Amino acid sequence: MRQAPEQAPAPLDGPGADVSDAGELLLGHLEWYRQALLRKTSGLATISSGRR
Repeated sequence: MRQAPEQAPAPLDGPGADVSDAGELLLGHLEWYRQALLRKTSGLATISSGRR
């Protein structure tokens, strides 16, 4: 049975509401998506290695 992670990230966590520069907003969102992708792919690697 899968256990829930100890601390799940906020679903739409990104740059703060006080950020108004378009470049900073873009970088903040890209960083959030990069972290989400790393979390998801690390879970896939764990699942696929356990099936053999």
